[in-house]
Amino acid sequence: MVIRQFAAKRWPEIALILALLSTCACVLASSSYTRGTDQFWYVADVESLVRGEHVTNNIFPANLATPGPLPGPFVHNNITLYLVVPLATLLGGHWGWLATNLMCTVGSALLVFMSLQEISVRVAALVASFFLVLPLTVWLTCTELSEPIYGFLASLCLFVWLHAKQPLGQGLFVVAAAAAALAKDNLAILLLVPVVGICLGRAEWRRTFGITMYLAGISALGLTVFAVLRSTVFTENIHYSLAARLICTVPPKNDNMAPFFLSSPPSFEWAVFWAKLARNIPGLARFAPAEAPFILPFYTLLSLFLWYLVRNWKRLQIECKETRASLVTIILIISYFATVLFFQNQWRFTYFVIPCLLVSTALFVRWTERKMQMLGLCVACLVPVALVLVLHIRKESMQQFVETKRIEQSVESHLTDKTPLLILREPSDGRFIEVAFAVRPRAALIIDQSGFCDQLKRYRARFDARYIIGRASFLAARSKHVADIEDDGIRYADYGIYDLQASCP
Repeated sequence: MVIRQFAAKRWPEIALILALLSTCACVLASSSYTRGTDQFWYVADVESLVRGEHVTNNIFPANLATPGPLPGPFVHNNITLYLVVPLATLLGGHWGWLATNLMCTVGSALLVFMSLQEISVRVAALVASFFLVLPLTVWLTCTELSEPIYGFLASLCLFVWLHAKQPLGQGLFVVAAAAAALAKDNLAILLLVPVVGICLGRAEWRRTFGITMYLAGISALGLTVFAVLRSTVFTENIHYSLAARLICTVPPKNDNMAPFFLSSPPSFEWAVFWAKLARNIPGLARFAPAEAPFILPFYTLLSLFLWYLVRNWKRLQIECKETRASLVTIILIISYFATVLFFQNQWRFTYFVIPCLLVSTALFVRWTERKMQMLGLCVACLVPVALVLVLHIRKESMQQFVETKRIEQSVESHLTDKTPLLILREPSDGRFIEVAFAVRPRAALIIDQSGFCDQLKRYRARFDARYIIGRASFLAARSKHVADIEDDGIRYADYGIYDLQASCP
């Protein structure tokens, strides 16, 4: 009887404990192998840092235009790689990433909980549980991507800003925002929160000249520190200018790697800018059925937040917790939509906004027992979805592990020297990342089908480039066959190693 009464009263807290255990179980059950596309870069780059190296083994045509030594910096050269290094040193690249992501996911959930516990511990526990079992949370926690890390930093910024009513707290917010910006460039907009807050605020303490100068000063200092570190310590693999970002995913290729295969920096064109914007706005509402479990929760939360924002507009004219949370959330929403409209649209980019959306929306809701029960039902329904996701990740990981091992064995058995190896990239295809991962630490010279001979001549000017891995349908007529990539599946059935010594004279 006592246990029954306890469970009836404390079921939200029990749900949070079960959600935490489920998240840990999902990570442990997901896989012991790397899968995906960018994940191979993240694991390989962290392994390089563990060895004391600060370069990638991937070399692109655009790198040949740089005066510095090659290979160059990591493709995703940001602070998240360095945050993974301690655990990667102990657990290896793959498990180091998963352990760090698990810590950050749990940390984000706890920040959501602590941000809402003043309303109700039961509400805070339920909202945190909901965040933990979201399909996007489970998927990202179980894979080697940086979203859980900078999602945690964005959540930390929200938590600090909710309590940053004194100069010390505001300074801590800028430190957290600068760290978030070094993890993801588009989060640099968080450094404007103190300035925007003082412009919109109406409280008397905000009107003093000293406070205004202090907040403007620390925001400027944060932006300066970010810019200096970004250009010195966390340098880009290529110079990713606004024009370079603009040509990503432009029809007809829709290629987000396009800037890496240019022989000279692109120029900014307004016509391309407006054409891309006109295409990407309606594209926000289009997604594949398989992406629905990941993107629909975001749009649902966004709609709820905007609805409550309109309903409580007058309340936002005073200094309160809802005002502070809404300010950070709106800034993050702007950052997200600017990213997907002007750069590229991927559903995982929504992740850093979700914890703040949950907190801001929950602060507006007038919670009743019925509303908590409905949210608890959503949590219960999402647990089986998490299980399906984990099984899918595990299956895909094992398949790609076999693929990378076959590629590695084929290369090692036929190419005994460690000279750089060319890897053919097909249009808008990410398999070259997996192949480059398989041959590491050997330098992988990525070459595109478009302008093949021109790129090959540029590579030969700096490297002893003789052998290439790629599809036979393209290479058979241009080079001499050395060996096939023995693959039981179909992804690399037509791939082989070829000798390019007499090609493109």
